[in-house]
Amino acid sequence: MSRLNGKDFAPSLGLRHSEGGGGGGPGANTSSDRSKKPFSRPFNKNRLQHETAATAGSGAGGTSNVAPATRMPSSTGSSSSPPSAADTNALIRQNNELRHRLQEEANNYRRRLDTYKQAQNNQAALVSRLQAKVLQYKQRCTDLEQLPPAAASCIGGGGSGGRYGGGTGSREPSPGSRHPHHPHHVPSSPPPTGGAICSDGTGPLSLPSVCPAARERARSRSRSQSPCRKYSEGSHDEIRHQLDEERRRCEKLLVENSCLRQQLEESHRTNDALTNDLQKLTSDWESLRDELLSKEDEWKEEEQAFNDYYNNEHTRLLKMWREVVQVRRMFNEMASTTKMELGRMHLELSGTVREVSGACSGVSVNLKQSSKFEEAQQMHIERENMELKSQLSELRLQYEAARQEISQRDQRLQQMGQDLKLLDDRYTQADSQAAQAHRMNDELERLQAALRDIAHAVVQDAETSASADVGCGGIAGEGQHHLHLSQPIVSPGVAPRSPKRSSAGAGSGGLRASQAFAEGTISAVQAALHKYQLAIHDLQVKLQTNNETLKATRKQYDGCEHARDMLSGKVTELTEKLDSANHQLSELYKERDSLQKTLDGLRSDKHTVERGKAELNSIVDSLNTDYEKLQNVNSKLQKMYDALEEEKMIELELQRVHKDKDIQELNLRAEEERCSRLREETITLREELNKLYLSRDLLEQQRIESDGLLNMLEKQKLELEFELDRVTGERNELHATLEKRTNSNEHQEQEIRQLKSTVVQLDEERSKLRLQSNDQSADLASLKKELISAEQARLDLDSEKLAISERLKCLEMEKDKIEAELSCVARERNDLSNQLATISRKKETVGEEVMRLRQRLEQSNEMNGRLNRSLEELVKESEEKTVTIEGHEKELQRLQEQLASIRSEKESLEAVLFDTNTSLEEAEAKKDALERENQDLLIKQESHKALIARLNKDLENAERRAQDIKIQLTNAAANQEAEFLQKLSSLRTFSEENIKKLNDEKEQIRQTLEKRMQQSLQALESAKDAEIRQLREQYETLQMHLDALNQQHEEVILRAENEKAASLVDCPPRQAGSDREVGTHST
Repeated sequence: MSRLNGKDFAPSLGLRHSEGGGGGGPGANTSSDRSKKPFSRPFNKNRLQHETAATAGSGAGGTSNVAPATRMPSSTGSSSSPPSAADTNALIRQNNELRHRLQEEANNYRRRLDTYKQAQNNQAALVSRLQAKVLQYKQRCTDLEQLPPAAASCIGGGGSGGRYGGGTGSREPSPGSRHPHHPHHVPSSPPPTGGAICSDGTGPLSLPSVCPAARERARSRSRSQSPCRKYSEGSHDEIRHQLDEERRRCEKLLVENSCLRQQLEESHRTNDALTNDLQKLTSDWESLRDELLSKEDEWKEEEQAFNDYYNNEHTRLLKMWREVVQVRRMFNEMASTTKMELGRMHLELSGTVREVSGACSGVSVNLKQSSKFEEAQQMHIERENMELKSQLSELRLQYEAARQEISQRDQRLQQMGQDLKLLDDRYTQADSQAAQAHRMNDELERLQAALRDIAHAVVQDAETSASADVGCGGIAGEGQHHLHLSQPIVSPGVAPRSPKRSSAGAGSGGLRASQAFAEGTISAVQAALHKYQLAIHDLQVKLQTNNETLKATRKQYDGCEHARDMLSGKVTELTEKLDSANHQLSELYKERDSLQKTLDGLRSDKHTVERGKAELNSIVDSLNTDYEKLQNVNSKLQKMYDALEEEKMIELELQRVHKDKDIQELNLRAEEERCSRLREETITLREELNKLYLSRDLLEQQRIESDGLLNMLEKQKLELEFELDRVTGERNELHATLEKRTNSNEHQEQEIRQLKSTVVQLDEERSKLRLQSNDQSADLASLKKELISAEQARLDLDSEKLAISERLKCLEMEKDKIEAELSCVARERNDLSNQLATISRKKETVGEEVMRLRQRLEQSNEMNGRLNRSLEELVKESEEKTVTIEGHEKELQRLQEQLASIRSEKESLEAVLFDTNTSLEEAEAKKDALERENQDLLIKQESHKALIARLNKDLENAERRAQDIKIQLTNAAANQEAEFLQKLSSLRTFSEENIKKLNDEKEQIRQTLEKRMQQSLQALESAKDAEIRQLREQYETLQMHLDALNQQHEEVILRAENEKAASLVDCPPRQAGSDREVGTHST
């Protein structure tokens, strides 16, 4: 080792002082901190190149690198997470990081150890040098004391000038140096000796104060004078003073030695702590490595088990999916067949609807024929118009007398006019639909005509009562005969009697006619109400039947649910059995694996086991082939059974179709009877209408109105003729479709006969096959029966649904008819009110017969009130019918939902049934194989017991051998540890070199990154400025665009306000024009 001076010693001592903490500064308690945190601060070799004045940062260095110690628990704690791919990757990364950190820490501690060793060597060398100097000084002091004064002064001067002669000048001025006889010692002003080497008596030695003292001593030696000159100039007092100073210096050196010894002891303690920390780190690292290896093994085992389980589940799901696909195909086939059948039924229903429409068209033809009869009556009415004109001239004279009485009636009529205006306002709301508006106008005209006819009839009755002496009473009798709805019908070919004819002695015939007319109208209304009551009763009966069918279907549904519960119980039992069998299988497999592990070492037993396994595989293959054959046979039988069941279903559906056909024929007959009744009623109504038209034409003032009515009738005649032609064409089409259906029914009957013959043959074959498959298909038969019953219930529900839909259609037709009749009655009411207004104007000339007309008008008002009441009751009944229809629709929707749920349950039951059958068959096959394997295993177990005894003996011998091998391995491990330590020393040197290179590269990279960062910041600032400019330009353009849009919006608002004001100005004349049109329509 090279010779050390003060300069060489300074860095090492300053480094140790900065590492361990100097004096009473903040690093004084670093020893306790190091005992708590061994990884407190890594060693940096670059500090050796720095100055030793950085003692202020020694306290903060104790907590600079705590992160590695704190991160280690997180790495160990993360290993408790469940094993997955991401977790394994994370653990591997953490393991690599831990290894890298451990290597870094080991390298750092190795460097520290090297530096501490160098510092200790330097300290030991310095202490030995100081001790040698102290001994030399003591010897010289003893020699000086033994010599005489003159020699001692000479020798002492030489001694002081030899090595320690400059001590007085370098540390403290002597008393002799201050004497005026020694002016050359005055300029020297050394520092005080108290802080030369140890600045603080309590703290450790600080090296920066020692180095300048050594330098000053060297300089003082070079400046010191020769001994002879010193001796000649000094005296004995000065020599004594120098000796005292040297003693003081020796004491200070002893203090410094004690401080250095304390520092050595502290360095030894830190070295021991570092070795303990290294041992702990190595032990922790080894334990972590063992834990990671064990966890990796566990994860591998778990992955293998999970893969096996996943493969098994995947195969099972594939089988289940195939079965589900088969069931779905069967269901799609069933759905397609049901759709075809429903389409056929829909076609049949459409045919029946066409037939009903043909019947209705026949009724319209009869009505057209009655229009011809009206033409003959019009000629007679024209003749009577001339007579009425003469009567009107007489009535004009009586007009003035009756004006006062009619003014009172005008007030009432004004009120009725207000009501009419309200109605007209309601109708104006519906003017959006042009077709409805035209219809309403036509109906208003018809009602006005009817009211005029009624008014003319009333006037005619009054005239007949006035001219009872002149005329005959035939008219009253005949009118009474025609006004009563209950009397027999007059054929349209017979010419009606003239209204002037009257029977003899009919003085009160007019009153009777009016009473008969009122009674006839009341009886007609009562008959209509009776019909509606009958229809309501029929609907109630249908509701009861529907409720009963619903109860029956609910009972069937409860039965299906009970069967489903039974099946689910059976399935659970079977699953429990399967689970127990699987458990037994797993146990047996475990035992087999254990036995195979024990027998792996024996070759002879291995060959025997392989032979037995081959035999078992051959047996399993044979069983699998037999099982597949049985499955094929079972599938064929199942197909045959399904075909037979489908044929049965076809027969049942044919029977149902025949029943539906009979029901439809009965319905058609009932509809024909109803049509005949309607025709009779229409004939009676036509006769009454003809009479009303006669009375109306007699009282009309202008011929223009009658001509307009004739034109309307001609238009209606043409429309009815067109409808007649269309109806005849539809009837021909219906006859053709009926012939086609009869042919198709015959063809179907032939096919049914052929199917029956094939069914007989198949029944024979089925009876043969059932004997073979009774054991296998017992459960299937019961389930199939239940499914058939459910399907029959479904078919019955479908048929009931169709019947209900037909009934609903009929009810809707009746509802439409009732609404049409109600609209006609409302129109008649409006016509009556309008005709009453015209009658009040025409009767201004009537004076004598005003009282009679008042009575008749009051009677007509009463009749109107009754009609209004009856109409309100009819409206209420129609609303109740709509409510009942909605209830039926809701019940139908609920039934459809129930059907859908039943179908889904059926599908689930079929799937469960198929699964249970397959699982049962597999379980039986497995059970047989397991029983055979159990027998073989029992035989082998007995043979293996003897082998186990032999193996136990072999194990004892193997244990002895293992102990010997263990001893050998321990010796080998010791040798490997020695080699490992050598490798560690080589790695330390290599890592130090790498760290230097990495630090240099790190500084270069940092500089380049700083340059790049500055360049990127400048580019970003320039881009930001450009974007800000672009955004400002866009903002200005958008602001201009917004201003333009605001101007356009304000212009549009001004235009809209101008248009609104113009429309408000135009509204009053339009409203006046609409009021005029309403007034013209009302007149």
